[in-house]
Amino acid sequence: MNAVCHRDYESNGPIQFYQYDDRIEILNPGGLYGKANPRNFPWINDYRNGVIAEAMKVIGFVNRFSRGVQRVQEELKVNGNEDADFNLELETAFLVRVKISKKSFASSGEAKGEAKDCEISLSKSALLVYREIISDPHVTRSALASTLQISETKAYRATIELKNNNIIRRIGGRKLGYWEILKILGTD
Repeated sequence: MNAVCHRDYESNGPIQFYQYDDRIEILNPGGLYGKANPRNFPWINDYRNGVIAEAMKVIGFVNRFSRGVQRVQEELKVNGNEDADFNLELETAFLVRVKISKKSFASSGEAKGEAKDCEISLSKSALLVYREIISDPHVTRSALASTLQISETKAYRATIELKNNNIIRRIGGRKLGYWEILKILGTD
């Protein structure tokens, strides 16, 4: 609900919801807005979409008192989950990661043992390219090179690294295709 309420509707990117064995991730277009910034989040909030926020308040989905994050964290603790992780470094998007509780993970019958976060080690170039692709999935390798001020060869190698780690894949041709995001990464 927060992703719908706080997203940037001037962007044409979708709200992305990913469910993994050990976590869920929600990525929505638009970073922190207005008075909210990384130093005061989550205690200060601002509404990019005031009409939507008011409608959600009337319906009972939100309370509009900057308590949403605290309320979610409290409910996660009651359920045995860790706190939600908010990646505030993505300038054009907002990423929320919630690890599934070990109790729920083990009782789901799908996996035995502890939930493990699969960390992938990527080069700095690959991380920079990944951030650009997240903000514009239609970006070309030459545009990546130009924007990041790296060689086209380095941009090519970074995309190959991301593809080999099953993080992205190319759909369509070089000019009219786009990058499909297969995994959302924390970029901190």
